[in-house]
Amino acid sequence: LLSRKIHCSEAVVYEEGGRTVCTVLVPENEAVLPALPQGASEVFGRPMMAVERMDTKKPGFAAVCLKQAPKYDVVFGAAGLPKAGNHRSGDSHSLIHLSADKFMLALCDGMGSGRLAQRESTLAVRLLEQFLRAGVRPENALRTLSSALALRGEDEIGFTTIDLLRLDLFPGEGDIYKYGAAPSYVKKGTAVSRVTGCALPAALAGGEGGAPDETHLNLEAGDCVLLISAG
Repeated sequence: LLSRKIHCSEAVVYEEGGRTVCTVLVPENEAVLPALPQGASEVFGRPMMAVERMDTKKPGFAAVCLKQAPKYDVVFGAAGLPKAGNHRSGDSHSLIHLSADKFMLALCDGMGSGRLAQRESTLAVRLLEQFLRAGVRPENALRTLSSALALRGEDEIGFTTIDLLRLDLFPGEGDIYKYGAAPSYVKKGTAVSRVTGCALPAALAGGEGGAPDETHLNLEAGDCVLLISAG
């Protein structure tokens, strides 16, 4: 690191889930230099990325946590169209990186169409994002979400299907969770497989015994996952 003008005074190296992790103590003005992950990558012989910068009790110094970079990344997109006669679609979606190596794709289809359906699906997507960003496990987040939707007053209760794809980009593994959602499709080369479920939509499923359907995926470079609504 010194050859790259990075003055590292301390370093702690360990493994976490099979990944190399390194925390270094460097001067504050060097904690943001691209030479830091570049140098660490050269040291460990694998791509490293800076994931967190922390203040320290040592004046003028900062601690930087570097982790082995994920093996994969994702290219994603979305397309939709409101039902004829409506200005709003009852479907809502979210495509976000939860962290440097975790990715979430969620698709919710509110029952019916138009404004009320959009309200239900948007609420479900927003709550799901908040749960997963907070580190709640997907199956627990979905059951809590279903219970919360079911506990609202009678005038507020609506139903929404939920499709959730959560990917771990380091090993290329993922899971599809479904609450009453339409089939999903996984394309590997020229082969296409279909992912289905039998769970009821969220709110109808409730929380007790209303677990979502779960399908595990092992993905590789070039694979494509397609989530669709029934609308």
